[in-house]
Parts: sequence; C-alpha cells; structure tokens
Amino acid sequence: MAVDAEGVTAAAVSTGGVTLKLPGRVGDSPIVGAGLYADARTAFSATGVGEYIISVGLSLRAAITYEAKGDIVAAVEEPLSLLTRLFGPGTAGLIGVSARGEAWASFNTKAMPWAALDSAGKRALMQDLKEA
Repeated sequence: MAVDAEGVTAAAVSTGGVTLKLPGRVGDSPIVGAGLYADARTAFSATGVGEYIISVGLSLRAAITYEAKGDIVAAVEEPLSLLTRLFGPGTAGLIGVSARGEAWASFNTKAMPWAALDSAGKRALMQDLKEA
C-alpha cells in the first residue's frame, strides 16, 4: 500500500502461491475487493488462504468499514475478526493505509512482518509477532 503527499492511495499484492493447488485455481491476489482494493480514501492488501479472503471480500469489506467509521484500525481489525470467526486462526492478514497517511495491519497467524514508513523514510509503525 502507498499514499502520496496528495493523499492518492494505491494497493498492490503478489502471491506466494499454494502448494498442491488444483490446476486452474485462481487465488485472491488478482481479485479486486478480495486480495486488494484501493479508492479515494483507502488502500488494502490481504494475504493468506485465498478462498477465505475471496469469500468475505476482505479488502472491500475493509474499505466499507473505513468509510463507515473513519478509523483505519477498525477497518483492518473488524473484517479480519469476521474472517477469523468464520474460518479460524492461521488464515489471513490484512494491511491498509488511508489517504490521511494512517497505516495499520493485523493478522491471525503467528507472524506477518510489516512496517510503515513516513515521508522521510523513517519507520512509523512496525508489527511482527503475536503472542501464541
């Protein structure tokens, strides 16, 4: 995710792939609203079990939550909490940024390293491990 000095957001994502996947499987990465989503207010990117991320429209759900609440933490935490309730732990992570430059990420796995840099290139936030 990125937001520029004028508040323009962008989202990008790549896939790590799934071992032993079925031929023709399409994961969440290329699906706008699932693996990634950006609009004038926010940008989000998801990682994890693609079928679960697709089924809840994780990134779009995060953007809708942000629009309703104006809070980047709630926008990330609430949709991920829903996914966790439906499919259990160890299934996904989500990172988001707002046009105001707020960034947050959360995950229901043991680790999902992430960092946010400010305009000077200094680390503003960082989260790595959750207590098991």
